[in-house]
This record gives sequence, C-alpha cells and structure tokens, in this order.
Amino acid sequence: MLCVEQKQFQELSISAKRAIFWALVLGFICYSALIYTTGTEYQAGEEAFSGSAQRGKLVFQKYNCISCHQIYGLGGYMGPDLTNVMEEEAKGRNYAEVFIQHGTAKMPRFEMTETERDELLNYLEYVGKAGSYPVTDFKVTWYGNIHSETAENEKQ
Repeated sequence: MLCVEQKQFQELSISAKRAIFWALVLGFICYSALIYTTGTEYQAGEEAFSGSAQRGKLVFQKYNCISCHQIYGLGGYMGPDLTNVMEEEAKGRNYAEVFIQHGTAKMPRFEMTETERDELLNYLEYVGKAGSYPVTDFKVTWYGNIHSETAENEKQ
C-alpha cells in the first residue's frame, strides 16, 4: 500500500519531477558552497605557532607530558590542565619555567636543555593563544557550526 504522499508524487508529471530534482541539486550546491566558504576565517594564535613552538610540541611529546597533563581537556589527570597556564595572570611564563626546571613532589625534574625548555614554553604560549578550555560561552549556528562568543567579541 502506498501512502498519500507517494501516490501524489507518482501522479506528478515528468517535468514537475525534474523541477523538484534540479531544485534539490541547486539547494545542495548552494548549501555546500556555504559550508565550505564559512568557518575559514583567521584563527587566533596562528602567528604564535612559530618554528620554536613547533619544536616545543615535539619536546612536549618527547617527555610525554600528556600522560600527566591535559591540553584542551585531553590527557592525564595527575597534573593540571596546561591549556591556559601561560595566559593566567597569577601564573605565566616564569611560573611555568620554574616548574619545568625544578619539578615538584609529583612532577619529575626533567633534565631539559635551556633550548628545549624555551621551546616548550613557546608551545604552551601558542596553546594559550590558540584557544581556551573549558569553552563555556558558545553558540551553535542553524547549519551546525559552533562559534565561541568570546572569539567573536575579540574580533570586534
């Protein structure tokens, strides 16, 4: 048994069916163009991802910092989240450098070279400039993209 909508569709002429088909194709193309051209604006922190910050990411991986610390909420839970450690007023570069250089009761004292330490700090600065965690102020657009309202306000 066919439902009413199926019967009505079968009764349409070929030209009406073609018109519906091409309207759907055109709608798909317009929607795809919208999706692929929006959301590609400049991302904050890209200029901070210098060669030194890239090497700092390798240092972060070499010493397996992610096993204890988190970046953007991902990683271990023994140490603090390092996403915004460089951006916080009470902390910053000197604060992080002391912990990296001397360690604590729970954090080992890594025998990093001064270059490795500086590169790691540059990477943490990049992470802090590229985003924040946890994201608490965001909006979802009608087509499914998520935008941080803080980032929108910083652009203006």
